Amino acid sequence: ELVESLAGAHQLGRAQAARTFTAFRSAAGVALLSGQVPHGASQQDSPSCLLVPTAMPLASRPGSGPPAGSDITGWHEFAALVAFDRGVLAFAPSAVRRVLPRLAPTTGGTVVRAVVTGLPFQPPGSEQHKDSLVPDSIPVKVRLHSKQQGLDATVDGTVVDVDTVEFVSPQVCSSRFGKLAEQDKTTLAAQLSVSMDGGRTWTKDVARAGQAELWISPWPHAGPTHVEPACAPASGACAL
Repeated sequence: ELVESLAGAHQLGRAQAARTFTAFRSAAGVALLSGQVPHGASQQDSPSCLLVPTAMPLASRPGSGPPAGSDITGWHEFAALVAFDRGVLAFAPSAVRRVLPRLAPTTGGTVVRAVVTGLPFQPPGSEQHKDSLVPDSIPVKVRLHSKQQGLDATVDGTVVDVDTVEFVSPQVCSSRFGKLAEQDKTTLAAQLSVSMDGGRTWTKDVARAGQAELWISPWPHAGPTHVEPACAPASGACAL
């Protein structure tokens, strides 16, 4: 019955059985639970009975998560899943989920923020922050790459907020990527990866890469050439 409920909804990758429940990991990295599952923090809370495997979101500490106003939703991808009698251990690899702003010039110099899951961060003023500036000690690297257009550029980054890395977009005019953008007067997409160990390992590229891309475009060197219409009312609200 459990396998039938998964058919057509998830491609099963791994299953772990405990005495009172079963944990599943789909091929897409989604964790699912079925059986008697505790639904409260207290030991007196009675477990709920999940007859159908139910997707399990990644829990996070209070105050964590993407910045306010972002639309990062959906399930986190789990790399491994281990079930035991008292619970489940799930391991979620870090990944770039969003880039703001999403457009930068080929000449570089734009301050960009990337939402990356699983970053260590201590807010200023906290007790731990007084002893050690954890974000300042992390050798963050941001890599912009596009195999098809021949781009592979790496710049330094900084952890500036919960799940947020800030960096300055690189100058790519001399690369094949930049020359293609200048030649065709078009905008090209570069995939973002982030490293927390100085470039030894990188975040895994997400399946839906659209939100984890920085679009790079050639901007007019001389600035705007003209504006239409040539006049506007003092009250504003005129489309230019």
